[in-house]
Amino acid sequence: MKLSKSTRLQDFRSSESGFQTTLCFVFAGVLVAEVEFKNG
Repeated sequence: MKLSKSTRLQDFRSSESGFQTTLCFVFAGVLVAEVEFKNG
């Protein structure tokens, strides 16, 4: 796959699902950070 402006536009159009995926990763990262912090 070549990264082009058209590909970026398609990614932007489907950014809703991508945003949800990003939220999932951020939420998981926060949970892991909390557990590691509590465990010292």
